Amino acid sequence: MEAGFNEVDGGGSPTKGISPSKTETISTNINPKGGKPSSKSIKKRNPGTKKNDEMCQFCGKIDKTYLQNDNLDMHYWKECPMLTECTHCKQVIEIAGLNEHLLRECDSAKSFKQCPRCKESVHSNDYETHVGAKECPIAKPSKAANRCPLCHKDIESGEKGWK
Repeated sequence: MEAGFNEVDGGGSPTKGISPSKTETISTNINPKGGKPSSKSIKKRNPGTKKNDEMCQFCGKIDKTYLQNDNLDMHYWKECPMLTECTHCKQVIEIAGLNEHLLRECDSAKSFKQCPRCKESVHSNDYETHVGAKECPIAKPSKAANRCPLCHKDIESGEKGWK
């Protein structure tokens, strides 16, 4: 099983509403395609706090089995509700940063544009239709709401909204 999970990724820049000074990179050993471990990484929030190897820094789940083997990495890849796999590059990233990832960090970033109305990433093949339809909800300021890139609904602003 370990050979099949050697890589996860969180991409480069932090998500909206999260200060760059509050992120740190951690490496993991899972790779859904198998093979050697990679230097790909996930952004870690709240550096400087006491490291707790029994807790997922994304969803807050505490599990003593995270101390064993690659159990925490497996949690990131398989079950953490705060992370998702990019369908274009297969990297595991925070849901809060999915639009940023698709626009700037993904191997397929050149295939995406940001909608000026909803501020979400739209595939270039669908961009003209999406923008022309003017059916997407207008993006609220980041202090007022976050927009989930999976369901496209507004949620509470800040990190509390993502949790």
